[in-house]
Amino acid sequence: MISNITKMLLITLISAIYISDAQNDKQKEYNKLLEKFSGLNSLSTKFIVDGNYKITGSIKAKKGNKYVLDLSNRTIISNGKTLWNYSKRNNNVVISKFDENSTDFSIEQFFFSYLLAYTPIELKNESKSKGEYLHILRIEPETKEKMLFGINYIDIKYDAKSYDIVALDIAEGNNIQFWRLQDFKINPNLSDSIFEFKPPKDAEVIDMR
Repeated sequence: MISNITKMLLITLISAIYISDAQNDKQKEYNKLLEKFSGLNSLSTKFIVDGNYKITGSIKAKKGNKYVLDLSNRTIISNGKTLWNYSKRNNNVVISKFDENSTDFSIEQFFFSYLLAYTPIELKNESKSKGEYLHILRIEPETKEKMLFGINYIDIKYDAKSYDIVALDIAEGNNIQFWRLQDFKINPNLSDSIFEFKPPKDAEVIDMR
């Protein structure tokens, strides 16, 4: 008959193996995501953001803080040095210097910064139709000192086979933004010319540089 001490040792050993496997699984999944996006220089995607309010739009981005963010009533363009904020409704554009220290989260920052800076914490599955499923990998900063712009964690939802990312849940304090991605493309050919903006002739121009 096995003693209580032996039982406890066996339980501890099994638990340690289980935890080790879980740790390995999430690290393997994280490494596969990093491998898929390691050569990322540009991206484009449509998105829907649900949080305190709903936003629908698209973004084309390139390393070097270059992006075109197209929303329903506004277009924001950066060439890495200059930022154009064009209001379609008011037909005016505010021009300013690009602020590299901005605390606003962006989809560009996630793929070019957060994905590399944070650490995998938890791996779960979410069922889809016909036996297919998504992986949900949570990443967090290793320490509070390594937290970027107040982001506590990010849940990355991606296809278990293709590793295409379909959604991001971004937690900042008590607020969570739910990003849904569509038509995501890796390394599309984006000319630098699309990150320059020429205001319409009849638009009001407010230059704050």
